[in-house]
Amino acid sequence: MNIRRKISVLCAAAVLLSSAGCKQQGQGGAAASTEATVTQPAAETSAVEDTVTSAAHEAAPQQTYETTMLDGESFVIMTTSSRELQETTLPPADAPVMTSYTGEPFSHDDIKLEIISGADRITTDVDHISLRMSNTSQDPSALAITGENYSLEKLDNGSWRPVEFAEGMYWIEVAYEISGMSQPTVEISLEDKKYAEPITAGKYRIVKPVINHSDGTSDVYYCEFEIVDSDTAPQYDVEEENGTYTFLIDEIRPDMFVCEMPFPLPQRYYVICDTAKYPELCVGDVVDVSFTVMYKESMYYHRVMPVSITLSDYASPGEMVAAKPVIYLYPEKPEQVSVSIDFNGRLTITDPVYGNGWNVTALPDGTILHGGREYPYLFWEGRMDFDVDTSRGFCVKGSDTKAFLTEKLAYIGMNESEAAEFMEFWLPFMEKNEYNVITFAGADYSDNAKLDISPSPDTVIRVFMSFSPSGEYVDIPEQELEKAPERTGFTVVEWGGTVK
Repeated sequence: MNIRRKISVLCAAAVLLSSAGCKQQGQGGAAASTEATVTQPAAETSAVEDTVTSAAHEAAPQQTYETTMLDGESFVIMTTSSRELQETTLPPADAPVMTSYTGEPFSHDDIKLEIISGADRITTDVDHISLRMSNTSQDPSALAITGENYSLEKLDNGSWRPVEFAEGMYWIEVAYEISGMSQPTVEISLEDKKYAEPITAGKYRIVKPVINHSDGTSDVYYCEFEIVDSDTAPQYDVEEENGTYTFLIDEIRPDMFVCEMPFPLPQRYYVICDTAKYPELCVGDVVDVSFTVMYKESMYYHRVMPVSITLSDYASPGEMVAAKPVIYLYPEKPEQVSVSIDFNGRLTITDPVYGNGWNVTALPDGTILHGGREYPYLFWEGRMDFDVDTSRGFCVKGSDTKAFLTEKLAYIGMNESEAAEFMEFWLPFMEKNEYNVITFAGADYSDNAKLDISPSPDTVIRVFMSFSPSGEYVDIPEQELEKAPERTGFTVVEWGGTVK
């Protein structure tokens, strides 16, 4: 039986779950999935009940129910104090309609879908990817409901066509609440055996129905991605072998821990393992990870193949990190350029390798040539032995951060391409916050990270942002920004930032 594409598939049977232990913390209440199957039509209600019951664990001592009517069918949500799968049955067809929901409807633009598989590419040998569903409404009661079910479509000759599921594929419905400012995650299978045809290279999209709980209306959302052939895809660069790093767990998925450094540094590390083997680990734990190899997937993402994962006794030194300052060089003609940094701190990462400075060939379009390779910019990162003045700045809603940065970055001198790269790096760490307190540093940064460039540039634009996440609005005196000079002659642009 193939999956029914009507939104009413959610309405035949649904159970609201949380997974065991700490597995879904940090995901906005995302529910755990069971191996799943298509909901039966209303006439086959008893079969669905039997399926759910046979998979259930012992019922929790405290249960609350909420029932509403959608598309003429009863829809049950069961919540419980337990984190285990609970037994439930459908109400009779004439059950009274009861609802305690009083929140405002969310808008279509509030729901976002994105792939967070841990890579900047998906290859034909990948069996599962993760789909994050975000409700960006600032009203926590703006509740949406969705389930495990989805459909997959492939782009063929400019048109989307369905990729049918294999015969015998069924869903057992699991309901996900997507309240305002939450981000539940579900796993999407790419296993060939789940579909009526092999999953080959090409462009695909996930089709996901979502119900607006305020009025029962439904909508369909899409998330596009591309699969490349694993035999021809470029291989990851080996970054380091046989090492040990300390990480802070930011998210837990079935096949990986998503981590960052325990000090403020916006890099992502994907520790590949069966996370069920580490039931004692939770989001927020600091762990020591010994590994055989760490791959560099991109400037932002790293894939770690662990040997051991243990709780760490790490204590934060309270250091600040200058994260990803990058330096663009725009000479008027191809030019040999030398660049050095007098940094009050310690450089930790540079690309190309810094040595005693960079000696490169710079082209007018910004391309940098060094050691037989092309670079878009000079990259450096370091531990700061100084602070920046954040007594003035801006308090911006997380959802408004992109618009804020688009305006301010243009005002202080960055072009569209530079601003896009700035936001590609920083927005994932800012938009998820309720508020961001933002300051653009001036001489307190440039005097502690002096650039020496030869030949001397005619125009220099340096942008260094300090931001702090906040759960509430912070009343801070507004910072007066200095408008950037007009770009003339040999121009140098640098941007970077830190998290306080």
